[in-house]
Amino acid sequence: MSLNTRQTNWLNISIKVALFFVILIISNYFVVDVFGSRLWSNASYFFGSNIQITMGILLFIEGAILLALGSLWAYGSSEKVSYGLYKKTYGEFSKKDWEQRKMQLENPGNPIKILLVVGGLTLIAAFIIIFL
Repeated sequence: MSLNTRQTNWLNISIKVALFFVILIISNYFVVDVFGSRLWSNASYFFGSNIQITMGILLFIEGAILLALGSLWAYGSSEKVSYGLYKKTYGEFSKKDWEQRKMQLENPGNPIKILLVVGGLTLIAAFIIIFL
């Protein structure tokens, strides 16, 4: 993979991350603006009693969920890849299949990277909103 291809790939990922993050922030603000009074009257002990705290708590929950989903997806994609003595037991796989699988595991897909980066950014934004 050339340097130019890597830069293009990360540029595409960063554009998708920025769009996802902006949509997430705007939709959370819309939810808090529309349903904030109901949240504050019914569950103020959990969601706080103003827009800032409620936004921070929602972003924290969503960031944790996104980070957990990205981590689980990455963990599920990272199984041990080997080829050797047990070929007869796992007769469905050839050496070519294992090489393709190994290549896929070394280069995780864009959704994993997007979920992990957006989840991390969302957690950071939640802490900034709550503590500032």
